[in-house]
Amino acid sequence: MTNLFSQEPFHTFVATFIDDIVIFSKTMDEHRTHVNMVIDELTKIKLILNPKKCHFAQKTIYLLGFCVSANGEKSLDPRKVTNTQDWPIPKTGKDIQRFLGLINYFRDFIPLISTLTAPLDALRSHDGRLGNRWTEKTEHAFNTIKDVLMSDLVLHTPNLDLPFHVATDASDMGIGAALYQESDKGDRRHIGFMARSLTKSERNYGTTKRELLAIVFALNKFHQHLWGQHFTLHTDHKALVYIHTQKDLNAMLNKWLDTILDYNFSIVHLPGIQNILPDALSRLFPTTKELVGVRQVKLTDLLVRSLKNLTRMNLLR
Repeated sequence: MTNLFSQEPFHTFVATFIDDIVIFSKTMDEHRTHVNMVIDELTKIKLILNPKKCHFAQKTIYLLGFCVSANGEKSLDPRKVTNTQDWPIPKTGKDIQRFLGLINYFRDFIPLISTLTAPLDALRSHDGRLGNRWTEKTEHAFNTIKDVLMSDLVLHTPNLDLPFHVATDASDMGIGAALYQESDKGDRRHIGFMARSLTKSERNYGTTKRELLAIVFALNKFHQHLWGQHFTLHTDHKALVYIHTQKDLNAMLNKWLDTILDYNFSIVHLPGIQNILPDALSRLFPTTKELVGVRQVKLTDLLVRSLKNLTRMNLLR
């Protein structure tokens, strides 16, 4: 199916996945023409469509667990993620692996996913039953992740007429980045989130070096949107000052510097751990008052402080 519609003229208005065919057009008249062309092409090779499984002239489609609208907005299909709310508490390392496998599929919609999943990642390779290794901390992470999936976060298709913004985040457990744009009215349009856990050696990096790693990570992940045009980078400027003031750079830092110098951006200084998150997610992270009596610092404590700082700086709308 992919080979059939990957050539001209179909590649400009047809997308396929196995036996699913999506036809997208700018106008209804154009759409009629495109649909007829696709049906004619299928008829030539004697493929028959089942009318009961076809949906025509849709402004919103549900595909592969996502809901995609005609104006380019993409969100999670609520019919798919509702089941996560009933996901049983993991009893073994294998159970955690199954849960994280599902979460990983939707990772683009989960800000700071590497930080949120860190307590669960630590147990995923455990043999046998978890027992008392399943603590209040891990259960809090488990429930927070499920709540984030239900937060109805919407990702937008990039508008090439608007400038891009990139926000980076570095913690003791992972690094993350957010790509977004702001409309003329000041509305924030989130395009995507990227995150990963730190390796054992990377966890030994100092704060500034981890922040620098987060910047390079963001540039590499969002390269297709950022390279060749000016954008705004929201980060701690100390990371960039650090790399420019080192007399002797090792091979790794030299590679990072080459990557950074390949992009054209302005810097907006954000002190400490910061990230750009939509208001809908802020309520999912409890305040420190709700965590009285818990000696260990919750993974979301740092996020709560970040959100409060952003609110004071008028960065969270």
